[in-house]
Amino acid sequence: MNDIVFEHKGLSLERLRLLCNVARMGGIRAAVGDDPVRQSLASRQLKELSEYANVELTKRIGRGIEVTPEGEELVDIGNEFFSKMSTFLQRTHNLPIDFRLGVGDSIFQWQILPNMKEFEDRFKSCKLIPYSYSSSEIIKAVESRKLDAGIVRKSAITDTDLIAKQIGEVHYKLFVPALFCKASRQNQLPQIARVPFCTLTGGGEYARTTIRFLSAFNGHPALNCSSMTQMFAAVQSGQYAAILPENAESGTNITLTKTFTLPELTSFTRQISLIFKPDIRESKDKSAIIDFLSTCF
Repeated sequence: MNDIVFEHKGLSLERLRLLCNVARMGGIRAAVGDDPVRQSLASRQLKELSEYANVELTKRIGRGIEVTPEGEELVDIGNEFFSKMSTFLQRTHNLPIDFRLGVGDSIFQWQILPNMKEFEDRFKSCKLIPYSYSSSEIIKAVESRKLDAGIVRKSAITDTDLIAKQIGEVHYKLFVPALFCKASRQNQLPQIARVPFCTLTGGGEYARTTIRFLSAFNGHPALNCSSMTQMFAAVQSGQYAAILPENAESGTNITLTKTFTLPELTSFTRQISLIFKPDIRESKDKSAIIDFLSTCF
């Protein structure tokens, strides 16, 4: 049954890994570096792999290349093989098991990081490697086995063969530097229209919800940040207010920063899901990590 795999020349683990790297990194140069000799060799290896598969695995776009749908299919096969082989060899060589987790900066800092001491105590032979992507990017990376699991907004999950386990909710509070609260009685919410706010760049769900919130109070965004951890730093600087996950409150100086819970912030609440391939349960260690991550909310 497997004879067809070996009937033709051109297949090698090196060529298959190259294709996976080109797909992951977005091109030959990104995958092998600036050396023209290595780039030429890589081009030849990809051509030989295409001849083996009897189908074009990559196609030239301008001065670069992109992976074809058939190439992406082979990439999925390769990623699954390399993932399972890595797990096998880590076990047989008694090496630490790498668990690649896709998770946004804010969830990692305020939900996962506080639990890392317990993780290290429970999983001494495992290493958690976080990758910060958007929810849509995390879903794709888990589907293609570039990541073992991901923590994403439930609303971002659509048609997928991944297991999606709802593990909690993220609630938000309004964080305001105490400087802006001095004109009011202690801990009383200042006029939002008079407070400079920071928000996230782009047109994501959080950014859109923030604009709607500020518009309702005649407020305005004064600073755009690329992550919520940057927004947290902006609040800590005493210059800007922000809407942040309520768990961020544990890292604030209560004399310098005031927090407020408002009914209007309920629209920011996010249901959070843990996503993973069903067969990750075949690994005892990774299955246990999945169960652990489910308790971090």
